[in-house]
Amino acid sequence: MATPLTTILTAVRVNLQESTAKLWTDAEIVVHLNAGIKDLWRALNTQYQNFFFTTAVDVTYVASAETLSNVPVGVSTILGLELADPTLYPGIIFVYKDYNSDEFISARAAADQDPASSDRVYFCATGAGAPTGAPTIYMAPQLSADLTLRLSYIPVVGTLVAANNNPVPGESDRALECYATAFARAKIRDSGAPDPEWLALYATEKQNILVAVAPRQEVTDQIAESVFGEY
Repeated sequence: MATPLTTILTAVRVNLQESTAKLWTDAEIVVHLNAGIKDLWRALNTQYQNFFFTTAVDVTYVASAETLSNVPVGVSTILGLELADPTLYPGIIFVYKDYNSDEFISARAAADQDPASSDRVYFCATGAGAPTGAPTIYMAPQLSADLTLRLSYIPVVGTLVAANNNPVPGESDRALECYATAFARAKIRDSGAPDPEWLALYATEKQNILVAVAPRQEVTDQIAESVFGEY
């Protein structure tokens, strides 16, 4: 069961030897917890295990448009794009290509295509993306009909409040406790820097999480496929 941040906040106060707020407010500690969550979010995304995977099934393509509409603002990394109803045009597959690749340039120059007879449609995400804003996703060639698409992606973690649950997997409560304690103690250190001993504890917990969470399944063997294996 997910742990409320209030529970982790209480543990941080035990470490700070301040059960009742005097030097550190709850809001201040929650700021540090949020920073720790975002740091673990970045690290866990490097494991490619879809811990924060989600989909949006209402992304839209308007006929003859150059870009998609209704792209969620929280898109960090795009994992895939397909028709919301794959049976509608079963021949279409969406392939990611760089906007200035030869394939994308050639597709941009093509006339609008009927999706019923299309096979490969290229897309490319541009712009800063989350948390700045939704990425701009270009499509080529342009199509002659409106489409509803399913976008699978990794969303950013928003700023949480004390009542929210810890969204980070891998038994990460202790890691967040160490992170918040380290940065909270900067307030009482002459250097103004985070406490190095608590930072070291956080680093150990973080590494242990990364080791523990992958692979997510042991049903099949983890193997590396040869580039030319199928030939």
